[in-house]
Amino acid sequence: MTVRSWLIGAALALIAAAAWAQAAPEAPIEAFRRLRSEGVAAINKGDMAAAAAKLALADTAVPNHPGLVVLRAKVEAAQGHIAAAVAFMERYAAFGLSIDVTTDELLQRISIENDFAPVLRQLNANAAPIGKLEIVGSIEGAFIAEGIAWDAARNRWLISGVHERTVVAVKNDRTLSRFLEAGADADGVQGIAIDPTHKLLWAGSSGLPQARDLQPGHLGRGGLLKIDLATGRLLARYDAPAGKTRAFGDLTVGPDGTVYVSDSLAGEIWRLSPGATGLERLVGPGPLGSPQSLVVTPDGKRLIVADYTSGLHVVDLATGAVTSLPTPADSTFVGTDGLIRDGNDLIAFQNGLTPQRVVRARMDADFTRVEHWSVLAANLPNLEEPTSGVVVGNDLVFIGRSQWSDFKDDGTLAHNPPGPAVIVRLKLR
Repeated sequence: MTVRSWLIGAALALIAAAAWAQAAPEAPIEAFRRLRSEGVAAINKGDMAAAAAKLALADTAVPNHPGLVVLRAKVEAAQGHIAAAVAFMERYAAFGLSIDVTTDELLQRISIENDFAPVLRQLNANAAPIGKLEIVGSIEGAFIAEGIAWDAARNRWLISGVHERTVVAVKNDRTLSRFLEAGADADGVQGIAIDPTHKLLWAGSSGLPQARDLQPGHLGRGGLLKIDLATGRLLARYDAPAGKTRAFGDLTVGPDGTVYVSDSLAGEIWRLSPGATGLERLVGPGPLGSPQSLVVTPDGKRLIVADYTSGLHVVDLATGAVTSLPTPADSTFVGTDGLIRDGNDLIAFQNGLTPQRVVRARMDADFTRVEHWSVLAANLPNLEEPTSGVVVGNDLVFIGRSQWSDFKDDGTLAHNPPGPAVIVRLKLR
């Protein structure tokens, strides 16, 4: 918000300054949610013209949201604007996504048009298998695998478990053992990252309903765990302030040892600097809807954050300012859960789209925009709610089947017994 130069007089200037201080500008994700809600309200009233206008503004606030693009197609079809509806579905197909048009009356109306035939071919092509996965290991029983890290010094994978509230070690011979010490003050363990310089494992701890046997009062708390990499002993726990429902879901370690952790429920990002005794909030609520994985840029000055509801964003580490990361017009990074760096590329794990997939994003030299994207894996067995991964040599090893789909939101099992959590390998080079 800028001061308008035509305001005259000290009194008016003071009033304007006070109003600006009290009302922060609406963040794009906030505008998107409001406009989408207003558009849906207009649909329910039968005012499709008003709905189309609201949804168009929402599309500007958060570009390339797949669900919104389909909704815009249906609103156009409801008004008899078939060509416009087909154009929106063409845009959706260009994202590399698929959809069953037979399940919706309005989409069926669009699909019988001759102009829709190329779009339908693209939608069908997007449902074809891409890539080849090799099973590295599996974990039977209720576990919910969320984070993965490679401990090169000990030749083992470390896997965090939300339901079991622990971290396990998996050797290359697929033998599994407990890593985090028994009795550690951990809730559901989510994202993990190794700091090899200081011989530490950092882990996000979240009091989620899916975590078994939570202590009274621990539901909704979020904390950062400092763990000895050699022994699995919990060295310290750093809690975020109480008063909000939190989920410390993903984290990363900067080159100086600073730990950055996202709170996907409170919409915040926290950091723990070397030598600090407590967490410092870097990004407050508002700019991000549901921040997930974080990647430190090569210059060490910025974070690239995957927001589940609105795609990729950049956080300035000096100021905490959040801006959208420019991406190609035919791309969407909505629904990204995991995000890691592979040289000059980002690799995104998307489980909020159809199909769920793994995507490579080629960055420009300064890591200021995505120049190109491609699908590495999609429509494959053991690719169900993928969460995170790590690049080791020429391989991408990641949690392909996390078990999130085996649990309900209240924490009870949707499938009993659940299918195993599966760790897979994808050849990159």
